[in-house]
Amino acid sequence: MGAREDTEGVRRAFAALAAVALLGACGPTAPTPTPSPGTVIARLFWAADTGTAIRLFREDAAVPRSSTPGLTALRYLVAHKPVDPDYVNLWPSTTVVNAVTVSGTEATVDLSQPHLSVGSEGEVIAIQQLLWTLLAAEPGVKSMRLTVDGKPLESLAGHVDATQAFTRPPAYEVVAVVWLLAPAEGAVVPGVGFTLSGMACTFEANVVWTIRRGTTVVKSGSTTAAEACPTWSPWSVRVTGLKPGTYTADAADYSAKDGSLLVRDTKTFTVL
Repeated sequence: MGAREDTEGVRRAFAALAAVALLGACGPTAPTPTPSPGTVIARLFWAADTGTAIRLFREDAAVPRSSTPGLTALRYLVAHKPVDPDYVNLWPSTTVVNAVTVSGTEATVDLSQPHLSVGSEGEVIAIQQLLWTLLAAEPGVKSMRLTVDGKPLESLAGHVDATQAFTRPPAYEVVAVVWLLAPAEGAVVPGVGFTLSGMACTFEANVVWTIRRGTTVVKSGSTTAAEACPTWSPWSVRVTGLKPGTYTADAADYSAKDGSLLVRDTKTFTVL
């Protein structure tokens, strides 16, 4: 195919980015996006600090329909902030995606000179943000190379060798082991009931879920994903009986060794 044009230091850097993202996330939040005739749903990957590691989380967004879906998705990613205030975009808004060139199963993503100010862990996850977003938009692509203004580069932030082609590692190495995908942040759901759902890669496929109204737990339970780790698979549970109002749902995984929290994904939603 042709060119498709048109640990403490890490935590401090991440905290600064989170503060910026939180400010940018103020205001109305969006429900699960619905594509219009001129748009498609893109899977975008954001970062969050789980307390033990920086990991990827997913949000879906309606983006313009294009003959260059990888380029469109990446340009949307670097120019926006996540809806969920728990997530951040590690890429500065000044980043420009010049082009995405696909040859066989490999894509080259050409960037303007990005000012990526993160530590080694943040650099790994920032690159994975691009890779997972690109591969979701371009299912035939298996690897990604990075260039800056058409030239090879050694590293983006001085920690990760960028002379190599990046391939997607096992999900559990870079992705949070539990995602809560529905309801989406800010969604409105019917009072007759809705489905709480997401993806997981956990020990014995366990997922613990909770729904709170304010600080009061109104419903809770546990369920299992379709398969246990290392397989990344869906989970869901039907929820009924909630009165109209605003709620917070979370899905979590706890250590089988000592019961400590490994990861929690939280969404705020409204019941009609």
